[in-house]
Amino acid sequence: MNIIAQVEKLVYATPEVEWHAVAAPLTLVIGALLLLLTAALLPVRPDPRLVGLGTVGVAVVALVSNGLLWQRINDEGAAFAFSGTFALDGVGLFASSAIAIAVLLSASVGTAFLMREKLPVIEFCVTLLVCGAGGMLMVHAQDIVLIFVGLEILSISMYVLAGFHRSKIRSGEAALKYFVLGAVASAIMLYGIALLYGGAGSTNLSEIGPGVKAALADGDRPDGVLLLALGLIVVGFAFKVAAVPFHMWTPDVYDGAPSPVSGFLASTAKIAAFVAMARVLVFGFDGMQDQWRPLVAMIAVASLVVGAVLACVQRNVKRMLAYSSISHAGFILMAIASLSESAKALEGVLIYLATYTFLVIGSFAVVTVVGGDGDENHDLSAYRGLARKRPVLAAAFTLFLLAQAGVPLTSGFIGKFAVVQAAVDADLYAVALVSMIAAAIAAFFYLRVALTMY
Repeated sequence: MNIIAQVEKLVYATPEVEWHAVAAPLTLVIGALLLLLTAALLPVRPDPRLVGLGTVGVAVVALVSNGLLWQRINDEGAAFAFSGTFALDGVGLFASSAIAIAVLLSASVGTAFLMREKLPVIEFCVTLLVCGAGGMLMVHAQDIVLIFVGLEILSISMYVLAGFHRSKIRSGEAALKYFVLGAVASAIMLYGIALLYGGAGSTNLSEIGPGVKAALADGDRPDGVLLLALGLIVVGFAFKVAAVPFHMWTPDVYDGAPSPVSGFLASTAKIAAFVAMARVLVFGFDGMQDQWRPLVAMIAVASLVVGAVLACVQRNVKRMLAYSSISHAGFILMAIASLSESAKALEGVLIYLATYTFLVIGSFAVVTVVGGDGDENHDLSAYRGLARKRPVLAAAFTLFLLAQAGVPLTSGFIGKFAVVQAAVDADLYAVALVSMIAAAIAAFFYLRVALTMY
């Protein structure tokens, strides 16, 4: 009886698991496990089209679960789950939904690509779903340990996806470069997290902010520890979003990875890393705005200029889109630098990420089709006369390119306007001016591709 009483006491003492809070990432994980079981138990491999359709269905279920949670927080307000480590708020649900859409679109494009290249579809879709789940953990995480766990789930899945075209040497090289440099960036970030914990005394972002303020006011604790932690964490995030000067891997990985993977990598990694970065800087380094604002602004300016200028000299369209993504990272970083001063900065970040997700995956979908068998035909000359041969495809790509250039009346213009307005509100006039010059330079290579097609 004593043992039974102890067991009952232990059961009743166990905190309630708030499964509804993790409905979206849990849906993706369950979908991945079901696909794995299907591949293992069925005597013949299922039709790839059904696998792709099932993956799309899983992403749709995740979207629906986010919609239900959205209604709940609208009625009851934002909340925390799992002892305050998981934030249920509008920002997390918006970013999580964008990741689910990225999974949905990439599964649709990737299935046709894999069938054309005779590559396994189930393994691809499983990795895609796990990667999306890791990204969703990051955007909801209110604890630096959970952010790191989500980041590693996302990153390891990305390494696998980058090298998925096993018969291509360049795909293997892309995965290896991404893995080695990604591991270094993760180690740098982890060291920064350890220093932040040592300086603030907690891993929860809601408690780190007050801890940082106390450490700054306490003469017994050196400010150098927190400054080093800030620098290392920003470096880790800058690598993940492909910001200058931590962008070296981007052109090679985007070029070597399968084209649908490049689009997924460009969208999902940025959504997860930027939202997590915003949480860490706003909540974790509260009171250190004067230190992190100039740092992020400088990285933003470097990314805007380097990305736009180097994209202009590319003849490989995938590499051009890679440098373009670096420039886009600069625009979003400009809004991140404005977070502490502008009420519209966070809105600008989310609008830009949402529009960029559709535009970059759509662009790489066109690149996938034009690349042909072997996914090799990515020189600018391959797009010459595309409007005559495939007018609908050329029109779609033109629309994606013009939107990325920020042409008025497009979604890209709305995103760029939102982040520039946030920078102006935060008195970052020089950064805003550089962003507009970079946008004008970027228009050159976007229009060059469009004119080549026509």
